[in-house]
Amino acid sequence: MRTPALLAALALLSGCGVYDRLVADYAIERQERIQTYEGTYTERGTIPGDNETAVRGRVRFVAPASFSVEVLEPERYKGDAVCYTGSDLWLYSARMHAGVHVANVPWSQERWRRWVHETVRANNGSYDFIPDDEKVTLAGRVAQRFRIEPRASGLVASRWWMDDEFTTTLRLDAGTYSFRFDEVAFNRPLTSEPFVPPADAGWFEWDMAAPSVPLDEIRTYAHFPILEPKDPRGLERTKSIWPKTDVAPVLALYYERGPFYASVAEVKDDGFYDPMARGIDVDLGDTKARLASIGWMSILWFARDGVAVTIISNLPHAELVAFAKSLGR
Repeated sequence: MRTPALLAALALLSGCGVYDRLVADYAIERQERIQTYEGTYTERGTIPGDNETAVRGRVRFVAPASFSVEVLEPERYKGDAVCYTGSDLWLYSARMHAGVHVANVPWSQERWRRWVHETVRANNGSYDFIPDDEKVTLAGRVAQRFRIEPRASGLVASRWWMDDEFTTTLRLDAGTYSFRFDEVAFNRPLTSEPFVPPADAGWFEWDMAAPSVPLDEIRTYAHFPILEPKDPRGLERTKSIWPKTDVAPVLALYYERGPFYASVAEVKDDGFYDPMARGIDVDLGDTKARLASIGWMSILWFARDGVAVTIISNLPHAELVAFAKSLGR
């Protein structure tokens, strides 16, 4: 599971694109040394209305892009999981015994490298990274600690601990949210089994290889207004698809810009949602959203104008929030 690239040198170097490329190249080289890793982690601030209860989980990664993240406790979330196989993505809720399955989302190492370059440049424009003078030990690893200060309003200051050898995140404190590895091991034989999506669960299925459907045809069947971005941040819509699971008219609009994507699922807001779904509160101005991040991928969900929206994206946080704010009739 590739985490955002090395941002350390950004605090020491100017914003010149040459330096951004050097930093990104360094991070890519370090992260591509990782063949496997697994560990246990603790996070707080993701349970609605409860910033104190710890959520503990396990993460497992095999290069180049196979990973799973599974919740171990508390009991109400035990078994919740995110799994990516390099071609299929699974989002599973154990308490609902249901989830989302997205097929045909193939991994591209070259696209990931371009994503690292663009993400480093975007984050350098949004934040200042101020390193501590001394390194620390965290989860048995040598770590460099940073203070991250936003350059624009609406962004949260944070503290970040980066693995000194592989440039991956070992700990992050941002507002009421915190994440830290309790144990982590790189490039060792794996001891845990990969998450296997239960076949008897209720799966909402999407196939990204399905042919695109014209929006005019979708409007004929969709009983809700279609929300599109007023400020697409340079992303262009490349596909509109229906789900394979014929439960309700749900639209997915897929946007791309270089290595970035935003998959926007829309359905009529009938109030049927999981009030205990975990995530970080995000203010979109006219509505509240919840955000969950797993490696390079973020999931943002909210309701607007009678439409329930779920965005799966690899956009940098500031751009994802701006994109979500601009979605409208």
